[in-house]
Amino acid sequence: MAGIVPKEFFVKVKEKGLTAILAAFVLLAFLYAWINPILESPDAIWHFEYILYLAQGKGFPRYTGTSLPMLQEASQPPLYYLLAAPLVSLINVEDKPRVMEPNPHAAIGLPLYPYGNKNMLAHCPGERFAFSGTVLAVRFATIVSILLGAITVYFSYQAACVLFGRKSPLALLSAAIVAFNPQFIFLSASINNDNLVTALAAIIFYFALAFLRRAPSTRRLILVGVLVGLVAITKLNGLVVALPLFLSLVIVALRNRRFSDFIRWVLILSLAASLTGGWWYVRNFFLYSDPTGLKVMFAEFHPREHPPSWQETLYLFEGVRKSFWAVFGWFNVAVHSWIYSVLDWWMAIGLAGFGLFLVTAVWGKEREKFLPWLLTLLWAFTSLFALWLWTQKSYPQGRMLFPALAAFSVIWVKGWTTLLPGRLGKWFIFFSALALEALALYSPLGYIWPAYAPPPLIEESQIPASLSRLNWTYADSIKLLGVEIWPQSVKPGQALNVRACWQVLRSPDKNYSLFVHIWGRGGVIPGGKTLAQVDTFPGLGSLPFRCIPPGKVLCEVYPLRIPPDAEAPAKLTVEMGVYDFYEPGRPGLKAMDEDGRYIPLGIVGYAALEPFEWPSLPPEAVPLNYRFSDGIKLVGFSLEGDVLKLYWLAERRPTRDYTVFVHLVNEKGEWVAGFDGMPMGGDFPTSLWPQGALVQDVRKLTLDGLPPGEYTVKVGLYFLETMERLAVEGPDGPVPEWAITLGRIRLP
Repeated sequence: MAGIVPKEFFVKVKEKGLTAILAAFVLLAFLYAWINPILESPDAIWHFEYILYLAQGKGFPRYTGTSLPMLQEASQPPLYYLLAAPLVSLINVEDKPRVMEPNPHAAIGLPLYPYGNKNMLAHCPGERFAFSGTVLAVRFATIVSILLGAITVYFSYQAACVLFGRKSPLALLSAAIVAFNPQFIFLSASINNDNLVTALAAIIFYFALAFLRRAPSTRRLILVGVLVGLVAITKLNGLVVALPLFLSLVIVALRNRRFSDFIRWVLILSLAASLTGGWWYVRNFFLYSDPTGLKVMFAEFHPREHPPSWQETLYLFEGVRKSFWAVFGWFNVAVHSWIYSVLDWWMAIGLAGFGLFLVTAVWGKEREKFLPWLLTLLWAFTSLFALWLWTQKSYPQGRMLFPALAAFSVIWVKGWTTLLPGRLGKWFIFFSALALEALALYSPLGYIWPAYAPPPLIEESQIPASLSRLNWTYADSIKLLGVEIWPQSVKPGQALNVRACWQVLRSPDKNYSLFVHIWGRGGVIPGGKTLAQVDTFPGLGSLPFRCIPPGKVLCEVYPLRIPPDAEAPAKLTVEMGVYDFYEPGRPGLKAMDEDGRYIPLGIVGYAALEPFEWPSLPPEAVPLNYRFSDGIKLVGFSLEGDVLKLYWLAERRPTRDYTVFVHLVNEKGEWVAGFDGMPMGGDFPTSLWPQGALVQDVRKLTLDGLPPGEYTVKVGLYFLETMERLAVEGPDGPVPEWAITLGRIRLP
């Protein structure tokens, strides 16, 4: 490789590289901001509410026990919001209630949730191209975040130059690792005060490293003190920069034996920081008797009752590791799992190499070489420790480590070049940065866009011919045209697919929710527990009813997975309907058919739930060989006291639902009692029996009140609508009256 590519290549790349990296970052950030629906990132809704609160001249939020629009974010220091408020104040946001309508079915923090609903808000398809009202206000606030992200990239480069030297391409590659982190781009393209904390931390990191090269001047100390103060009025976790910054001053004082200067430096820096940001903490103390304001946060966002165990902490940090690189949306849009594995190894190699470098530096007593990297390590470790402390109270995310993003990038780069010295290490980092950039480019197109893309709308003439037409109307505005259910039978743990086609007749007065419920044995039981269900806006959350033009049709599939422990065999009853999520009790809208008749239950179809293996005839059963028409065979029975068990075999799937009759006949041949009913009490009707099914049908014979004597038990099948019995043949030919004699019961 060294012979193929001249040394001047790296020099030329470096000359224009930073500009190219910054330009690529900004373009990617705008791409993310355009593709990702507005405010679909962690806490963005409440950060935007804070900005609006200031933009509307309401002053700083003051919590008095009643929830404010920004909820727990009311506790946050105000600087980030003050930066965005002037731009947002220029926009009329009277459409905010419509644009920011919540999706009550949002699957927050559930990347594997099978029923969509990645969106926290109800978005309409045209929103991405809207440049007015609330959408424009969000775009303006997002521009502030993108600029802050660019500042982070720039000062990450400057910090890397201090460590590697300005002539080294490693500084540029370190900046590329920061700039092309997909999660960092995603955060920079959203509304979040972490963007300002990350930018300020990168600037302070640069100055802390610079202090090690040259003792700080008073002017620089004041500047850094102001920066620390700005961090303090941006977000509480940003104050972690104070410890490594203090260490850098300690190192300089010890190295130069300037202990009196050290006290002066600390006083200057502390005074500048206190004058810049201390007022906010004084305010909180007088308002809440809590300088940090965490009491306000935890009044709205309840902390954990108990700290996590070490096992749970390791599990939580798996989420931190993934969301450091690429978990989008509201922590619910993930990339392919193999990408996380590659990144894990990539980081592990860098950390191993960095550890080797530190050991070598200490062993070789290269203090000047070691100290800047010790500070860098402490910078990263301090952020990790702060995140661990937060984990004791709440749930961590990878973005909380971004104040040390510049430190992490140079640590990995140093580690890789330690293990792979010379050109090989540089090429490894170069191609790593290219791969990261490719992932950053693919993520909005391959992961974010599909997560929120609404299904296509069609005309009524285009609905599938396989659909069973229903034409049920709800609130004179929504019509369920029809339903298709497949496969005809499933086993526990498998999915039953329900396709429904909805048509909007006129724009409804609100965004109604729809439900699909699957019931098992016992059928629809009001207030009972379903086997599986999905409650959602149409389009699995991506296309609310009010966003569907009148006359258009939406057809979508709901794959409902049956629990592995569901009782089988059983009839699966599929129920559907429409309801107002916010109506007390959620009774649902009345469904009316084409003739204006009320549909009470909303049952749209059935399917069979089969066991994994059909049982064989038990040894206590008496074997029989009676074959009915329509593919049904009676292969055995048992009679113990007043409990009769019939064993039916389906030689093929029957075409109808048949009723079983069990009659008691006295010694004169007269009917004295009957026990008619569908097999298994209707829980598994014959039309659902698959070929090869052996169905046990248990019946209790009520014998109370019958006079003493001997009674003959006769059984058979009939079709209820016509009362016509099914023909049956036994070993000796056709059975008289199509009624099989099983045996006799003697009552004393």
